[in-house]
Amino acid sequence: MRWPAHPSSRRLLDLILLNLAPVVVGCAAAVRRVLAAGGGGAIVNASSKS
Repeated sequence: MRWPAHPSSRRLLDLILLNLAPVVVGCAAAVRRVLAAGGGGAIVNASSKS
């Protein structure tokens, strides 16, 4: 993805939400499963720029 030279605040917030929300939702789901299984473990998030 190429950043615009001067993104509007709304556009920037939309991009952050688009990229961050799935990570937060996924981590929350993983935490619930880890806790339900008795705790312990690690959550590793990896990303790739394509």
